[in-house]
Amino acid sequence: WQAWSRTDRGVSARSFLLATPPLCLEAEDVRSGPCCEQLLGALNKQLPASVWVLQATVFPLQADLDGLCSARVYRYLMPLSFLHISNLSAAVANRLVDLLKIFTGRHCFVNFTDPAVHQPLKWRLPHMPEAQSWLSHVCEYRRRRRSMGFRSGSNVVTDSDGCELLVPVNVQRFFYRQLFEARLCSETMEGFLCLELKGDGFLYHMVRLLVGAACAVLRGKLDESIFISALAGEVSVDLSEFLAPSCGLVLFAQEGQMTEAPWLPTPVGTSADDLFDRVLKTAIHEAWECRALNRNNAP
Repeated sequence: WQAWSRTDRGVSARSFLLATPPLCLEAEDVRSGPCCEQLLGALNKQLPASVWVLQATVFPLQADLDGLCSARVYRYLMPLSFLHISNLSAAVANRLVDLLKIFTGRHCFVNFTDPAVHQPLKWRLPHMPEAQSWLSHVCEYRRRRRSMGFRSGSNVVTDSDGCELLVPVNVQRFFYRQLFEARLCSETMEGFLCLELKGDGFLYHMVRLLVGAACAVLRGKLDESIFISALAGEVSVDLSEFLAPSCGLVLFAQEGQMTEAPWLPTPVGTSADDLFDRVLKTAIHEAWECRALNRNNAP
C-alpha cells in the first residue's frame, strides 16, 4: 500500500489518494484513462455511506506515489465557542490572520509534534547520544508538567540548572517543513471558523498544535513570545495542553506533480466538495456538540 497522507484518529478526509498492492482483476474492469468506472462502482458497493471512492485508475507498478505529492491542504473547523467568543469581530479576525501569517515559510516544527514518535528520528537515535539525552529530558519534562496540571508559565523546557533546553541542531533537521499558505476561510458553517494550512508536508499533531497554540494566544492563555520561540525551533517548548481536538481537522486536498505522472487521477473537485458539504460538515458539527455535551456532564 502507498498513500499521500496519514491522519490522526478522529480526523476526516475530503480526499485521500492511495494505491493498493497489485490486484488480479477482470479485463473489463480495467481500462486506460482517468477512471475505471466499473471498478469504481464495484468498490463503492462494498463501502459504508460515509466513505466514497471518487476515482479509480491504473497505477504503474514501479511508481513512487509519495514522491509525486507536491502539497497537502488541511482545514480546521472550530466553533466560535472554542475561542470563547459568540461572534467574530473584525479585530479578532485580523488578529487571527496576523498569527496565521507567522506560520508561513520554512520552519523547524519540532515543538509542534511529538518527537518521540517521529520515525526518521527514532531510526537514527541509537547513533545520536546528544539527541537521546535531549529526547529523554523533553519526555520527562512533559510527563511532569502533565502530572502537575500544566502549570501556567512552564511551557519552556528547562534543564537541571534551570536554563532553557536547546534543541540539538542534528535533531532540528528532522523537523523542517514548508508552509506555503495559512489563511482564514470565508466558506464555513454558521457559528464556526475555518482555518486552512497548505504545506509540503505535516508532522504528527502539527496542524492541531499550530491551531491550538494560535487560539491560546488569542485567548490570552499563551504568551505570543513563547509561541514565536516555539516556531523558531531552537528552544524546546511544551505545548501539549493546547492540542486542538481531532474532530475539527480535515485533510482537504492533495496536489500532485501531474506533468511527471500523467496517469495520476485528475482533481476530484465537485464530487469531493459534495462529500465535504453533505457528510463531513455535519459529522464535524455533531462531533463538536458531543464533545461539549461530554464536558458539561463531566463530574
